[in-house]
Formats: sequence, structure tokens, C-alpha cells
Amino acid sequence: QIMEYAVYIGIEPTKEPHLLWIAEEGMQAPVPEGFTEHQDANGEVYFYKVDTKESMWEHPMDQHYMGLVKQFRGSPATPNEEERRFDKEKVKRVNDAAVAAEAAPDEDNDAIINMAPPQSGFLSRLKALA
Repeated sequence: QIMEYAVYIGIEPTKEPHLLWIAEEGMQAPVPEGFTEHQDANGEVYFYKVDTKESMWEHPMDQHYMGLVKQFRGSPATPNEEERRFDKEKVKRVNDAAVAAEAAPDEDNDAIINMAPPQSGFLSRLKALA
């Protein structure tokens, strides 16, 4: 499952084993504040952003982990625990700031948007965590 997620976020596991720590952390990423996790009628997991009333198939933190892959690609070493801790603290600060800055939700639209089935087929990552 980690290898599958690694490929999903852009890691080539055989060529970039030093980046697998990013996939490991991404697989364990909690749903950030301001989002809720749900399942549709078919059991597929999706995420709902409370303030904008939008739904998405991708875990809200996936883009962050894709960015980490780009940031650390070419780096020969895995970051130490202090660097990882700093990154987690930075993610929390950015997330908290984004939640605080969001406008109030539109009171006229309280339905979850009608979404097409996921295209990536990568929801096994989420199901494995459930």
C-alpha cells in the first residue's frame, strides 16, 4: 500500500527509495481541521470541506505530500527527525491560517456537490486506514 501511494504522489520507489518516508507519512496523515471524511453509497471515501461545502475524492493533504516529493527529489538523504517535526509544524500553521482565512459558507447551498466516481482508483489508501 505504501508503494502504491508512493507512485500516486510521484515517487519512483525503485529509483527514489530515500523518498519513501514521504509516502509513509502521507499514508498516516489525518484529515485536517475543517474537513470531514465520509463514504458514498458504494463505500468510496471522500472528503467534505465544511466551510466551502465542497467535496473531493483526494485526501486534503495529498497535494502537500506531492510537494514534498518535489522538494526532496534529488536530495540524497532522508531528512532528520528535527526537519520532519518542523515540516509537520509548518503544515499545521498553514492549515490553521487557511481555515481562519476562509470566508463564511454560502448558507443557500448546504448540499454536497454531485461528484463523478474517482478517476485515480487510489482510494485503497484510504480504505486501508479505515
